[in-house]
Amino acid sequence: ATLHVVLDVGDLVFKLNPVKGVNHENLRSLKRANDESKKYTFNRLFTACLINARSVCNKTLTIKDLIVDYKIDLMGITETWFRGDGSYVISGELCPNGYCFVHSPRSLGIGGGVGILFKSSFCTKTRISKHSFNSFEWLDMNFVGHKSLRVIVIYHPPDCTMSTLFFEEFSSLLEEITLCHQELLIWGDFNIRIDDSSNGMGNQFIDLLSLFNLTQHVSFPTHKHGHTLDLIITRNNTEAFDVNNVSILDQFCASDHKAVCFNANLRKPANQRKTILSRRLKNFDFKSFDEIIKGSDLFKENNSLSALTIMYDEMLRDAIDKLAPMKFWTIVPRPDAPWYNEDITKQKKWRSSKLESDKEK
Repeated sequence: ATLHVVLDVGDLVFKLNPVKGVNHENLRSLKRANDESKKYTFNRLFTACLINARSVCNKTLTIKDLIVDYKIDLMGITETWFRGDGSYVISGELCPNGYCFVHSPRSLGIGGGVGILFKSSFCTKTRISKHSFNSFEWLDMNFVGHKSLRVIVIYHPPDCTMSTLFFEEFSSLLEEITLCHQELLIWGDFNIRIDDSSNGMGNQFIDLLSLFNLTQHVSFPTHKHGHTLDLIITRNNTEAFDVNNVSILDQFCASDHKAVCFNANLRKPANQRKTILSRRLKNFDFKSFDEIIKGSDLFKENNSLSALTIMYDEMLRDAIDKLAPMKFWTIVPRPDAPWYNEDITKQKKWRSSKLESDKEK
């Protein structure tokens, strides 16, 4: 027979069991509290933006401004107008601190070109496809994190004579990529009027997306003539990559296309850290610095000019080393905007509010 001993401690009752193992009768179910801090909010998730630049070369500051203002983590760019030679110089000017840019220029002629600008803390890989398409330009990249995301940016020129070829080639691309296990983000300037229900090409495009269980998220005009040409496409009914808050960024007005921005439940990668050697001068003790100078031998000895210069240099170095010694610091690089000043900030505020009070400032 098994001996059970019952201990009563307040309102808790424990049953001792000599048999080895867990006695589940001693466990009490605890009510779970709703921890709102654990829920995802979009300021913790990543922000993506799609633009048609119509030449990046003369818009590098505008694009950097957009990235810094809206804390954009991932940007798809169509019509970069890059050429193969010398574009690395513009690429360097385009990237804020902590960002990388990968692009595919048009091989022949002018115009075209696509690119992806992203935070350097993302783990990425550019995919090389066996396919070569003539009706559109594209760039294919993998973003690896707690979720794997395949990002494809596309530029389809507005050439109606190649519509049949486009649907053949785009169908071939979808047949390949929809079989992959990753989440998909297909975005770009398709130059197809999906907003016009009487447009046969637009209807055919929507039907093609439905056939591959894909959905398109942009529901407003993205071109100055009132048509929806810049599209954001993902898998249908997926919670793994949920696109939300699709909107226009009015700040970008350097093209005939509008900038389209959205949030998604893809966690931002941890920011890269680096160690630097510097002095902390923010709270420098100028009073003590003044006392060190006054108490130095500069005012006591009658030396030559060259000797005083050397003494002055050594005294300053010793004083700074004492009050603000060189130390190693671990920092997180942030996107910088060195061209910002107070006047630009006021102008941007007035442009957003249109209030006379902001204009007068």
